[in-house]
Amino acid sequence: MNGKRYLASIFLCVALLLLAGCSGGGEPTPGKDIAAIKTALRGANSVGNPATRIELLTSAYDNFQALETRWPDSDAVASFRKKQAKQIAAIPRQIHDLAMQTNDLDAFKWALERSVPLDTQYSDLLEYWEKGRPWREFILSKDPQALPVFMAQTIQQNRTGFFYRHAEEFRKTGYKLVFPLERTQFNAHYCQFVAKEMAEAMKTNGTERIRFLIDNMMPRSDVVFLDDETAQTLRALGPYVCEQLKDEKLACKLLELGYDMDRVDLSKTGFKPGGPFFQALEARPEYALVHVLGLDKWEGSLSPQEAALLQTFPDSALRKLNDLHLDELIKFAVKRAELDNAVRLLQLREERSPLSPYEFKQLLGQALESGDTAVFNYVKQHGEVDIFSMRLDQLASSPKLFLRYGPKILAKIYPTMDKEPKKDGTTYGRIQDLLNSHHPRVVLYVVQNYDIGAKWKAVTGGRTLLMEVCEGGNIEAARYLVEQRGEDVHAHTGYVEFQSTIFGHNRGAKEGKLSPMFFAAQGDTDGSLVRYLASKGGEVNARSNFGATPLMYAVDSDNLATAKALIELGANVNARMHENLTARELAGLGRYKDILTPYR
Repeated sequence: MNGKRYLASIFLCVALLLLAGCSGGGEPTPGKDIAAIKTALRGANSVGNPATRIELLTSAYDNFQALETRWPDSDAVASFRKKQAKQIAAIPRQIHDLAMQTNDLDAFKWALERSVPLDTQYSDLLEYWEKGRPWREFILSKDPQALPVFMAQTIQQNRTGFFYRHAEEFRKTGYKLVFPLERTQFNAHYCQFVAKEMAEAMKTNGTERIRFLIDNMMPRSDVVFLDDETAQTLRALGPYVCEQLKDEKLACKLLELGYDMDRVDLSKTGFKPGGPFFQALEARPEYALVHVLGLDKWEGSLSPQEAALLQTFPDSALRKLNDLHLDELIKFAVKRAELDNAVRLLQLREERSPLSPYEFKQLLGQALESGDTAVFNYVKQHGEVDIFSMRLDQLASSPKLFLRYGPKILAKIYPTMDKEPKKDGTTYGRIQDLLNSHHPRVVLYVVQNYDIGAKWKAVTGGRTLLMEVCEGGNIEAARYLVEQRGEDVHAHTGYVEFQSTIFGHNRGAKEGKLSPMFFAAQGDTDGSLVRYLASKGGEVNARSNFGATPLMYAVDSDNLATAKALIELGANVNARMHENLTARELAGLGRYKDILTPYR
């Protein structure tokens, strides 16, 4: 032990003995206490060890307070006070300074309890921060203004522990800062820190951690600048929360914060239309369209959920919609027969550029397929509509429109299978598309009012009008043709006999010898048509020149009900195509190549 420390120990022991009343016995007197205090003060002034000085000074100060309490009327005490008052009063500040030097938090608290003011300048707060967690927590309990300074330090030094302990408290202050912290820079760094934590949490699927971080993120409106890495992480957060976590409450919180997201696919969220998330999108349509759904640029087609949501958006938001998406939305509205929306969207589309003749033609087709008379009238009013270019099968979607324009188109029929429109009429080829379609009322109307069956077989190369309506599954039209026009249920298409020679198989053979029953097996969806043909003598076990049967055609067309009906009518489930046909040879003959294997 060196001399100074030895001396300090002596002073301390003597002072303590004096204060304990062990200096000679007898009744305690102010003199003994005063002597002990003087001894402690001399010792504090003569030793260099800060910890010992703190102990001596606190002892002297506390015992002086006790002295005045025990002998308030003593002349000796009054005289001592007069001589030592200044030195005694300076002790708390001395303790404060020594505590700062030695990191002695208990001594620091002792000094504050004895009226030493807490230093809260920025430099002081930084000094407290560096002293460690106990100091930080104590200073925060005394001065809330320290929180933003400490939060800035935790971000700068990546002290995640402090952040997670105090982020909620900081958020409740409104992320309030104090001078000299600069808001723009701090907010950018805060957001960057949170984004890094978020990226790590997404890697480890730390759901609770993600919830905490989102709850304590600053609103995008408070952040002037985002670096690329931070922006990229926060964009990825949208699909992660919406599509992977499927947490609607958290997703709504993200919408409130207002950050850009990578495109969220509404069909993958599981959120119900009309629910909180959809309501939040509808409340901020322009933000939703650009920053959540990403529909101002092309990243793939609209989902039905997106299209339905967009119908609710005002024109101001839809003007930000990508051209391709706007065209899709028009098609969606037309298909759904949402007439007012369809016309509104068309007007928005024409704000950008007038529709071309081709686009009007496409739009006309969509209107016809959906039976949308409002859009049809819009096209007729704003575009050039050539009624002879309209497809009969599309026009049939609206019986009302068909009855208006169909007779004009059918007034002149060209006996050709050409599918191109004629300037003054139509062709068998375009009528064939109508007969093959599933529009029973219109198909019945055509076969009743236009007697074209006689020439049909010659023009089509062997197919009868009955075969055409059977392929479309139109039983009423088939009944009319059989019972009123005498169409033959046994008629079949022409064919080239399949032959095998020493030089190999006839590779030019085509499927033929197909009766109406074959076509009904393809177009009938409930079995009623094949039952009707069978009742009129149609053969359920008819064979094509390849050996195929109507049952094989029903199987190939996935018509389960029709296949069952054929079996009930006696169709042979063990029938095989010709043995001299191989899968390899059928490979170039279209879809019938798949029939061979299950039945051979």
